[in-house]
Amino acid sequence: MSRTPTQSNVGGASKTRRVLLAGATATPADLAALAARRGWTLSADVPRGHWTCRTLHWTTGPGSRIAWIEEHKFGICLVEVEAGDGEAVTALAASLRPELDLVDEERLLESLATTDDPWILLRGLPALAFLSLPVDEPRCLRAFEHALAHPIHTVRRAALGPLRIRGIRYQPWPGLRALVEARLPHETALADRLSHLLTAFDRPAAANTSPE
Repeated sequence: MSRTPTQSNVGGASKTRRVLLAGATATPADLAALAARRGWTLSADVPRGHWTCRTLHWTTGPGSRIAWIEEHKFGICLVEVEAGDGEAVTALAASLRPELDLVDEERLLESLATTDDPWILLRGLPALAFLSLPVDEPRCLRAFEHALAHPIHTVRRAALGPLRIRGIRYQPWPGLRALVEARLPHETALADRLSHLLTAFDRPAAANTSPE
C-alpha cells in the first residue's frame, strides 16, 4: 500500500495525519452517526466561507480526532484522521471503511495513471491534491503528466490547481517541477500559468499559503 500518513507539529505535540477521499454516497450525517455510535465528541463545526471549507471535527480519544472537510472549490469531500503516531492513524482509518463510503485510493491511482479519458481525469484530479501520498508517487505523477499533455484544454487547466496544492502545500515534489518544465515549451494557452507555477514551487511554503 502506498498510503503515507504525514506528520505535523500542533501546539508542540507531534501529530500524524492521513487524508481519505469520501465516496459519492458519503455525507457528514453518516460520519456524525458513526461518531454518535462510538461516543466521539463534536469539537468544532466551521461553516463554509469564501476561502474556508465547511469542516466538522470530532475528538475520538486523547490526542486523536477525525474531520469531515468539504472542499467546495474542487467539489470533493475529505475525511482527515489525526493521531499521535502512524499506527494509530492507520488503525483509525481502517475502522472507518466498514461503516463509511470511502474511495479505494489504490484503484483511483491506477485508474488515473492509465487513462486519457477526460471525464475520469476531471473527476479524479482534485483528489490528487489532498490524498496522503509518498513524495513523487509514480502513479500520481503519471496522472498529472497525462493531464498536462491532454489535447483538451479544460483537462490541462483542471490539473493546475491540484498540481499546485500537491507541490507546495505539504512538502516539495521534485517530480512535479520536472513535469511542468517538460510541458512548458509545448504549451501555449496555459504557458503563463505554468510559469507562475514554477515560481510558486521556488517560494518558501509560508509564502504560498494565501488564498488564490
